[in-house]
Amino acid sequence: MRRHNGNIETSKQSGVSTAPIYKTPVPQGEVRASRSVAPPRETRVGASSTAEGRDCPHLKMRPTNWDCLPLGSFDIRLHVIFKRQSRQASLAILIILAVWMPGCTSTHVRHSADRDAVLEGFSKLATASVSDAIDQVVGARGFMSHEIKPVFQTKLCGRAVTVLAKPSSESQPPTMALELIDTGKPGDVLVLVFDGPDAADVAAFGGIMGTGSTARGLAGAVMDAGCRDALELKAMNFPVFAKGIVPSSSLGRYVNVSKNEPVICGDVTVHPGDIVLGDSDGVVVVPKDRAREVLQRAQELEAKEAATMKDVLRLKSIREATRKQNRI
Repeated sequence: MRRHNGNIETSKQSGVSTAPIYKTPVPQGEVRASRSVAPPRETRVGASSTAEGRDCPHLKMRPTNWDCLPLGSFDIRLHVIFKRQSRQASLAILIILAVWMPGCTSTHVRHSADRDAVLEGFSKLATASVSDAIDQVVGARGFMSHEIKPVFQTKLCGRAVTVLAKPSSESQPPTMALELIDTGKPGDVLVLVFDGPDAADVAAFGGIMGTGSTARGLAGAVMDAGCRDALELKAMNFPVFAKGIVPSSSLGRYVNVSKNEPVICGDVTVHPGDIVLGDSDGVVVVPKDRAREVLQRAQELEAKEAATMKDVLRLKSIREATRKQNRI
């Protein structure tokens, strides 16, 4: 037989009485914890409130264990503080939180502040716009040969670190390339040049080098040579641009002879620190000392192109639209 009396429920069975069970109501308007906080539990009279507090049934239970609340639930914490503490104590705790809370996000803030703003700008642009901007600002070719294509559809943007290799029958590992990978910084683009007539048929890069590059946070690799382990590179989503896909090894065919020196890759000179941008159209190289000028011009060109396409749709005439925007 069970009897209900308000919020108190008493259970009797076979002549044995159990302690009253209190179901603590949640007052209207009470702030609840986030979904990650455990729901309210029934608490028997005489049970340890401390034990229940560790499960954090809800904010009305005492003592409150802050560890059971989500890290970002400061609104919940402040609500409880104001409900339970004097104004002076609450003010003191608020001051402590004001000092402590910025520290919770300081790593993210530092990371954002350290980001290369120029790279961030180029990463949002198409290689076509950047190539046109290089033509206008630098007055020299910035796009690599059509032979250098993405191994799979992808995009990369970063700063160049370079390696040059020459034909050789010595069976040596690509020590300089491996060194640049192992010491690489996030955002680096490894540019590998095999200076020989059969470069397209020799793989300068593969799955192991891709794994190391991914672990170090490199932005991608571009090579005037072949590449292998294409499926592995695609699975790890590491951007690679190469002359082709071949299964061959460079051992006994090429040896590294220099690193972080200017190289000619895809008929374009690449200096260490130059910005390398690649997408489905190919690869462009932006000289590091003209990067800001090229970026500004490329952004202007992209904005004009977007406006031109809108006008083409509106006017149904390419000639009228391009005459208005001066962009083709």
